[in-house]
This record gives sequence, structure tokens and C-alpha cells, in this order.
Amino acid sequence: MLVRIAKPLRVATARLAALALLWCQTSASAQAPSPVQPAQFDPSDVYFQGYLSVRAAEKLEANNELIEADNKFESARKAFDAILRYYPDWKPEMVRGRSAQNAQAIAKIRPKADAQRLKDRNVVAELEGGAKKSGTLIDPAKGVMPLTPGILEVDPLATRRLSDAEAE
Repeated sequence: MLVRIAKPLRVATARLAALALLWCQTSASAQAPSPVQPAQFDPSDVYFQGYLSVRAAEKLEANNELIEADNKFESARKAFDAILRYYPDWKPEMVRGRSAQNAQAIAKIRPKADAQRLKDRNVVAELEGGAKKSGTLIDPAKGVMPLTPGILEVDPLATRRLSDAEAE
């Protein structure tokens, strides 16, 4: 009788052990690979892309397209910052100088671009039904009727139903 009980237990234990081993192998192989070095780019290419963004931004600024110019200056800033972060020894004077010029251009154009963004936002709001403005609620003085009529003044059927309900 003991043999009958022990044999199924051995089979179940073996299956459980195989399942645990399979699970361990799967979870070990599913681990994330080691991170790739974040600085896998050529700093000269990134610098050139930043330079081209600055040139494009200057042309956009000359055409009074301030929002687009601000976006281009911002992408150039990100490129120069990436070079300074990941390749601090790659022509540091040149990169810092261009980054400083870019920061000055951003400081000059950003307020104008923000004003243009606000203006464009208001134009879109007007097209959608008016600019959203906050208001303040005031309580009317005693004895003063509100300017907008209530539901009972507009809907005589509702008025009659209410008077019938009050009479009951």
C-alpha cells in the first residue's frame, strides 16, 4: 500500500522539480540585456546637426516665424548639451561657445515666441467658441430678480404641473 502512495508522489515531485527548473531558465534568459553605452554617436555629426538647426532657426526668425525658430533653437540646445554631457573632451571651447550663443538666441526669442503662442491659442479658442475667461459670481441684492428667467417662467407646462402637485 505504501508503494502505491509513494510512486505517484515521486512522479508529482519530479514534475514539480522540472517545472521549477524550466521556470528558472526562462526567467534567467528573459532578463534585460546589459544597457548599451548612451554615448554611441559621433560628436562631430551631432554638432553639425545642432549648427544646421541654429542656421534654420535664424532664417525662421528673419521670416518672423518665431515659434518654429524657438523649436529649432531648442533642438540645437539639446544637441550641444548631449555633446557636453557625453563627450566633454571633444572641442570643449567650440561647443561651449556655440552653446552660449544658442542660449543667448533662445533668451532673445523665447518671450516673443511665447507671446505668439498665446496669440495663436486665443485665435483657436475664438474659432472654437470663444476664449475661456474666468469670472466671479456675485450675489444679487435682495429684491432684485435675476436677469435670466427660470424654468417656471419659460415652460408653462412645468408651472402647471408644479401648481397641481402643490394642490394635492
